Amino acid sequence: MRILHFVAAVSLFSLANLSPLSAVALGISVSPATSMADRPISIRVSASPGERVRVRLMTQRYGMTFASSATFIAPKSGAIDLAQQAPISGSYSGSDGMGLFWSAVPGSDAPKPYEFRRDSDLDARHFTLVATDGSQSATASGTRLTLSPDDNRRVVDSGSLVATLFASKTKTCEPGVIVLGGSEGGVPEEEAAVLAAHGFTTLALAYFGAPELPQMLTDIPIESVQRAAVFMQARHEVCRDRRIALIGSSKGAELALLAASKFDVFGAVVAVSPASIVFGGIGTSATDPNPSSWSYRGKALPFANGKVPDNVVAAEQRQRKTHEKVSYRDDYLAQLQNNTEPSAPIPVEQIGAPVLVVAGGADQLWPSEFMARQIAARLKLHKHSYPDELLVCSAAGHQIGTPYQFPIAELAYAGLALGGSGLANERADETSWPKILAFLREAK
Repeated sequence: MRILHFVAAVSLFSLANLSPLSAVALGISVSPATSMADRPISIRVSASPGERVRVRLMTQRYGMTFASSATFIAPKSGAIDLAQQAPISGSYSGSDGMGLFWSAVPGSDAPKPYEFRRDSDLDARHFTLVATDGSQSATASGTRLTLSPDDNRRVVDSGSLVATLFASKTKTCEPGVIVLGGSEGGVPEEEAAVLAAHGFTTLALAYFGAPELPQMLTDIPIESVQRAAVFMQARHEVCRDRRIALIGSSKGAELALLAASKFDVFGAVVAVSPASIVFGGIGTSATDPNPSSWSYRGKALPFANGKVPDNVVAAEQRQRKTHEKVSYRDDYLAQLQNNTEPSAPIPVEQIGAPVLVVAGGADQLWPSEFMARQIAARLKLHKHSYPDELLVCSAAGHQIGTPYQFPIAELAYAGLALGGSGLANERADETSWPKILAFLREAK
């Protein structure tokens, strides 16, 4: 045995191939096997020291198979911990326990038939991990959840309120949070469900792009957010000792800031990839070819009227003609910087609650970092008497949200230029998400 230990110290690789005494049965484990989609898990592989091991992940979503892989050299201990050891090659680099998840992309196989539903984003995501070393293979499987088994999902559509409520099955009440999506429209159930698992009663609120609501983002009444707050205040699942919090992303952040500046019912506001000014609508109004995004008390709200330079318009036309992803960053920036409408900027200083603003410095959809800094500066200028926070992720693009999702695939399949990279956007998610959760928990 002393000889074997000496040989192992000299050449682990040779021993792994020549001595049957050192052979280790290949194994792979995942813990916990069932987990929430925004929480990290542990992946470990046992192999012969010096062995080259490839680990592949496969999971399904929207009828497509997403896959990723990474190759490792087993250390002296034979134990590969993906959170501690970097792969020598693969779909990501550096030690990253969740690298296989966020680097997964759809394969070339044709998608299987899939029916999209309102709650499609809540489907459990089963995954398989396969480790191979050339002569052996080992498999482990697990499930990622967006809807916690401890929470109930309830559709609460009623008149102009189109929303889904997520609340604990066992707790008497939890702090309330209203969730607003962006210009994709519809009911943002995924983020609301994931938030609920962290101890909140959440309401995924649609404001356009859903049945019974406008299909274009034009002249949307901001009172829809006020009605949602009133609804939440009356629910027994929402604790009465704290005001409702509000979180929105992109156009939803624009709406969140605007609504909170008009209605003094919110205990905290989180604005991700935000706007500092009201912008024009997306689409064409039946009565106005140049509509506002929002209305208040039946009247369209003033919006940025800055002239967009001809070269910016030409660049957008060229991108469309050459089938590139169109970036609207310079377009929105010109509308903002050249604005002469005094009522267009959002009066964030009127928000009676702390504000957290999160933005990516490489956003190509619109200038969210520029606008986030404007929001922070305006709050400071007006001596906003709340613990406001600004978080800028300099390398990230427009898409900042829950971690460990599919940031590479989101960039590849998006119809517009969003900015950032899969890695940068993932790191922004991992940085901002805990801060958002903490901020919401501290809301009064």
